[in-house]
Amino acid sequence: MRRRQKVIRRRRLFVGCEGESEQGYVALLQRFADERGNAVQIDGKVITHAGDPLAKINGL
Repeated sequence: MRRRQKVIRRRRLFVGCEGESEQGYVALLQRFADERGNAVQIDGKVITHAGDPLAKINGL
């Protein structure tokens, strides 16, 4: 008989970054969250186009 794996649902957060250093900061925040057992997935993505912040996110 197979054992059922426990499914962990994580709340997902998006962080728009201006550069790679900010992506490193997001990765550090993710490690802190994991160490504390927080069910959070933090996604950092570099946004390169200039202009309206909402337009930047919609352009991904």
